[in-house]
Amino acid sequence: MPVSPSTASGVPHWPTRYALYVSTMHGWARELGVTAEWLEWLLFDRNGRVHDGDER
Repeated sequence: MPVSPSTASGVPHWPTRYALYVSTMHGWARELGVTAEWLEWLLFDRNGRVHDGDER
């Protein structure tokens, strides 16, 4: 059964969740024209904050 990103957190099998995460990051990066590494860095750097300005 395929797992979508919206249901990945409910998958108890860690390797399956991680594979989905990697696949999703690469797909988003391709769509945005950036590398998956850069996109991952950006998401972790922002830590969920989406406000304008630097609020660290």
